[in-house]
Formats: sequence, structure tokens, C-alpha cells
Amino acid sequence: MACATHVSPDKMKALIWEGGEHMDPQKTSNGTPASPEPTASPEPSTQPTGQTSDSSSQTVFPPTPSTNTAAASNIQQPGVAAQANVTTPPVASSPKPGKSKLILLAAGLAALLIGGSAAAYFGYFVPNKPENIWASAMDRTGKSIESVIADAKKGSGKGSEVSGKFQFGGGGIKTDGKFTVRSDNKNSVMKADFAALTSRVDIEVRSIDSSSSDYPDVYIKAKGIKGVAPLLTQSPTGQRTITDLDDQWIEIDHTFISKVMEGSSDTTGSGISLSSEKLLKTFEALNKVNREYLFTNDSGKAVFKVVKNVGRETRDDRSVYHYKVALDKQHTKKYLKALNREIEKSPAKDSLGDAFSEAFIKPITELAEELDRYDESADLMDVYVDTSTKMLHAIRITDKDNDKSYIELGVQKTKDKQMPFVMKGVNNTDNGSNKFDVSLSYDSKKRTWSGEVKAETIADEDKSSLELNVDVKRLDDDLKVEKPDESMPIEQIIQQLYGLGDSGSNSPYSSPGSSSGGGSRYLNGGLLGI
Repeated sequence: MACATHVSPDKMKALIWEGGEHMDPQKTSNGTPASPEPTASPEPSTQPTGQTSDSSSQTVFPPTPSTNTAAASNIQQPGVAAQANVTTPPVASSPKPGKSKLILLAAGLAALLIGGSAAAYFGYFVPNKPENIWASAMDRTGKSIESVIADAKKGSGKGSEVSGKFQFGGGGIKTDGKFTVRSDNKNSVMKADFAALTSRVDIEVRSIDSSSSDYPDVYIKAKGIKGVAPLLTQSPTGQRTITDLDDQWIEIDHTFISKVMEGSSDTTGSGISLSSEKLLKTFEALNKVNREYLFTNDSGKAVFKVVKNVGRETRDDRSVYHYKVALDKQHTKKYLKALNREIEKSPAKDSLGDAFSEAFIKPITELAEELDRYDESADLMDVYVDTSTKMLHAIRITDKDNDKSYIELGVQKTKDKQMPFVMKGVNNTDNGSNKFDVSLSYDSKKRTWSGEVKAETIADEDKSSLELNVDVKRLDDDLKVEKPDESMPIEQIIQQLYGLGDSGSNSPYSSPGSSSGGGSRYLNGGLLGI
């Protein structure tokens, strides 16, 4: 230890650096500065990070090199002490990664590639396989219709407002107009105006619920009809009556309507109205059948059977997958029978009676009978599934004898519409063509419906066209419909037109208890007997 008194600070630095340990004597073992005095070398401390200073196991350098005795007392066998307690990698001016780092880097890149490929496969390729696209389309389309009906039911009892406009031209007639119907399932008000020759006709119809009948009391007023009187009747008496009725309220009470309906050969059950609540319940019941047979991938029940995966295409500016599809005859028969069962017990059938059956049950039964002549291998449909929404974009049924004639329906997403149901058809013949395009969309945020109808018929040189736009929204306030202060009974108008009393055998209107069926003759002949 005596030689320690002859070691100067500069010599101490030299001994340390020459020993190859590269420890900066101006820093402690944990790398913190030991003195504000400038260091002789810019080399950083090589003490590994994360180690704590421990005087019992590490060499501690003095806080200052000014005292030789203090410096010497802390530097006993500097080479051994540094090697035993401090691990220092060799210093290089341009460090290069070792083999272990290269292996880790390569492994990381491989993991990213494998993981990304797996994610791409399971996130894109698996869901976008033709069979999976089809299964998703069946499920999502069915659920979407289901959710629309469920959402619409939430406020179906508050009443609604239907508004729209139309244009028609053909057969030498051209007209346009607009209308609004407000209803709360009991009472309603309809207002409309349309062009007639050189004038416009304004019509208002009020329907007020009757507590003693299934039929309402109806009040009608038309303004502007005197300008079209010559079109309605050639009778001078009739024309004068029409002129007198201009802007006059006409009353058609529930008793008169009841007699007309009783004398008619058409029966409509207990009433003539169908509330939105009953209509939505009917749709809900029918959609359950659709979910079971139509919008399903269950091979034991599915109506649709994929025959061929055609491939990806662009249609209506959408990326779609094209399939050739056939109907499974046995499953389709079961589906149609299930539909008829639900229609028979539906709320709509209770309200509309036989008229509803004639409109739906009879055609469905006839369609089931036609299936026996259906060829599953030849009569194929083209089905397109939107690869983005995974919903049925279009189902096209083409006439196998005329490939220019078809019917198409589906859900075709647009930027400004939600759930746009679309149905269109074209029938081209040698003499002309018939075209129609119907769309119905539902906005779930506003809970509003909008519909559009376009139709065109061309026969030789004659052309007719119709355009109709309809919007449906819920009423925010209660609907109040009041009876007009003054009105003329419909019976009185009939007497003026025909010049006969109620008891006349030729009267188009019969008194209560009459078996002449005059009400029916009145209805079928029209208000003015033309």
C-alpha cells in the first residue's frame, strides 16, 4: 500500500486506460459524474444500465482526484477489480448488429409476414370465398329486413303522413299533381291537386271513425270541377249539378257505405281499413317464413340452390359476385304453403277478408302448381351479391324464350339511401315494350320511408308513362279531423242527377231493407252515372 502515495491522479488515469477497462475515472460505477472537473476523455461509462451502485461488490472511484491518499486507497489492484465487477463490451466506432440481433430481426419479419398473411386469409379470403359470400348474403339480407320491420314497429301507432307527387302522360292525356294523406289509423285527411285540361282541381277528403259501424263517415270537397264538367257527363242537368257542387262538401255516411258494401258481390270482412300496426305485424309474420326458407343457407330448407359460381363483376358501380342459381322445387313448395298459412291467420286477413286472400293466397297457390313444370337444370336465375355489404344486390329472372325480358329485385345500396329495395322489369316484344322500376328505401335514423315508381309502355307509336314519388313519415302531433259545418248528403245529389226519389225502382240508391241492390249499381255506375 506504500506505493500508493507515489501515484498521481494523471498516473492513475493512465493505469486505468492502459488496463483496457475503459472506465472513466471522472464517473462513478453507475455512470454519474463524480466531479465537475472536465474529464480527460469523451468516452462514456460502460457500466451496464440497470445495475445499482453497491460498495461491497463494485469498485468506487473517488469523488475528486485532488488527494493522492484518497485516490490510492480506492485503487487496489485496479485491473482485477474492474474485471470482476464491471462488464464492458469493446468500443467500436461503427457498431454492427450481432448474429443474435440479426436472428431476432429476421424472426420478427417472418412473424409479421406470417401473421399478416394469416390475418389477410382469415379476414379477407375466407369471408370472400364464394360459398361464404353467399351464406353472408342470405343471413344479412334476412336480418336487415327483420331489423327494418322491428324498428318501424316502435312507433307504428302514432299515425303517419304520406306525401307525394306524380306525372302521367299517354292516350292524349297529360296531367301532374301532388297529394298528402295524414292518418292515425282511425281518422284521416287527404288533400290533393292535379291538372285537368286547362284548370287544376283541388280535392280534400276527410274520413272520421264511426262508433256504431265498421265503416267511417266520409266527407269530400272538390274545387275546380266545374271546368271539367263536360268531361264527366254529357247531360246538361249533370253539368249544372257538378257546377253547383264546386267547392261544396259532400257527405257519405257510414250507413250508405255499409249498404253499398252489402249489395256488392265483393266481401271484405269486418272492415275496409288496415292499420299500419296490423300491416307491420303481417310483414313480421311473413318475414319469419322468409328467414326459414328464403334467406337461409340451410341445405335442408333453402329455396335457392347455387349451381355455379360465375365470379366477380362490376354492376351498377358496385363490386358484386355473380352466381347461377336454381330453385329447389320441393323446398319452394313448402315455402309457399308456409306463406299461405301465415297469410290466412294474419291481421291483414282479419281486416281485409276475402279481398286479401284473392290478392295473395290465390296467386301463391297457382305459383305452387306451376312448379311441377319447372326445370331445375335449365331455368336458372342470375343472383348478384354485393361484396362490400354482403347483401343480395339483385336477383334477375330472365325469360328463357326472350333474353331481353326479365324481372329483377334486390337491395341496391346508394350513397343517399338506406336499405333501398328495388324491383324492376322489362318486357320487349316485336310491337313495343313495357318497363317498370320500383324502389323503396328506409332511413333508420329518421324512421322514414321513400318510394319511387317509374313505368313506361310503348305499343307501336303510342307511348304512356308514369312517375310517382312517395314519402312516409310519422306524425309528431295528434291528428284532429273535424266534421264540416255544412255538407250535402250523397243521397240528395243522386236524386238531383237521376230525378228520382229513394223509393223509385230505377234509383241507383235503395232505402234501408231494400233488396234491389241499388247501392251496388250506384257504386259500379259511378257517382254521375257515366
